[in-house]
Amino acid sequence: MIAGAQVFKGSITGGKSTAINAAGAVVALLLAALWFARGLLPKPAEEAPLEGAPLEEALLEGTPDHMAPSEQEGHPFRDRPDGPERLDSPASPESEALALESGKRRTEHEALMLSAAAFAAALVIGLVARDLAFHDTSNREGIDQPGAIRLLQLFTYNYRRPWPEDIDFTAILTAFGVVALLLALLLAVRKIRQHAVVAFTAFAVVWAVWGLDVYMVKLAPHWGQREVIQAYYDNRGSPQEPLVAYQMNWKGENFYTSNKVPAFISSGSAFTSWIKQQRDKGVHVMYFILEHSRTGGLKSEAGARVYREVTDKHLCNKFVLVRAEF
Repeated sequence: MIAGAQVFKGSITGGKSTAINAAGAVVALLLAALWFARGLLPKPAEEAPLEGAPLEEALLEGTPDHMAPSEQEGHPFRDRPDGPERLDSPASPESEALALESGKRRTEHEALMLSAAAFAAALVIGLVARDLAFHDTSNREGIDQPGAIRLLQLFTYNYRRPWPEDIDFTAILTAFGVVALLLALLLAVRKIRQHAVVAFTAFAVVWAVWGLDVYMVKLAPHWGQREVIQAYYDNRGSPQEPLVAYQMNWKGENFYTSNKVPAFISSGSAFTSWIKQQRDKGVHVMYFILEHSRTGGLKSEAGARVYREVTDKHLCNKFVLVRAEF
């Protein structure tokens, strides 16, 4: 009850406590559905002796040891010429009816279990779709993030990074959630379950293609530095105009430049001294890659005459390329 009351307070993929409560509620509902379905079925009848077994073994089953015939005494039925033969004859109509009834009960039980599992899956899909379609206003940092960022946060560890303002996946994620929910409910219908499985498989393929070719492709520039550093190579006049990482330690600046970039994790005297050395060598133009929020600090420390932001937040909302003329 406590877990169920907490499900709709926050996100199933949000805070740890809320996620645990939601997962506990889903598991509890699934177990309850399975237990309820189990109680609807009648208890199976005791199985008859196996067809083809000797009649004497069926008759002697449960006989005390001191009353059972020994090997020396022989078998009273088998040794008699007129004794009964083994039950190798076709099954009786009663046995066939019992077997059919047992198979029917088993089939009904399996169908009921699959329906219960489909309803539980629909519940989970509904919770996930809700989290992806609506804004996250319950995070601890107080940042209003769209629900679509939760999918990306499965691959990142810094949950404070902002979502790009010009990208909105609310409509498409809502549509995916509604379709997935309906398909999960269709899986509970026995008559159309095979068709629902085929449809769900096709839906999963479409979801994977969209996630890889649309979602990740559009968001990758905002969570990396490739495009920003590519802009440096496209805009520099010559290799004598160096790229400098200002207050950066994300390693992308090293990867995309073959580790040929001066990187200053923290600024201060070391940074200003290096700038002075480059100016003394005759360097008049430098490019700086940094976070958008740190452009003011760069301008106050670098001491250049002119600054120009080469990239903007539409290309990358976290990092910017700044051209400085000395």
